[in-house]
Amino acid sequence: MSPASIPVSEAIELRALERPDIGRFWEIIEANRAHLARWFPWADAATFESTRAFLEEQIAQGTEGRVATYGIWWNGRLAGSIGLRNLDAPAETNVGYYLAAFACGNGIMNASLRALARAAFAHLGVQRIELVAALGNLESRRVAERAGFVFEGIARARVIARGRLHDAAVYARLATDP
Repeated sequence: MSPASIPVSEAIELRALERPDIGRFWEIIEANRAHLARWFPWADAATFESTRAFLEEQIAQGTEGRVATYGIWWNGRLAGSIGLRNLDAPAETNVGYYLAAFACGNGIMNASLRALARAAFAHLGVQRIELVAALGNLESRRVAERAGFVFEGIARARVIARGRLHDAAVYARLATDP
């Protein structure tokens, strides 16, 4: 079972997604739609109902131990999300994340990713966490590298953003990595 809360720093905490938080996640998406849509195809089309349905599914899968989805709380304010998928396949676990524009540039995602990886290796039996980012998404690639993820190669036409296929950088961190 995933930890309900992962302390990251004095100012940052990862809290497991709960139903009462769905409205807050929707507010983040609404307020940051253009910012998020740059790399996330779902952001342009997201509605409250589609967001609620997706988050409800994440909560259900979390109960089953298949995913672990967290809100990133910075100084008591929801600033984004980070989550692990494929927890039932310890060598195929992957991570995804996003941060509201107001929180970017403060080291929040780097610290959150490091803390989540530590927790996954220590408490969830995960052996490998894969991170995939569009080649042009330099911010996300820097986060991966700063958090100790190792560049493994380029996957051609791996991600869709703004209706186009993009090559992607594939990174991974292993439980045995320093």
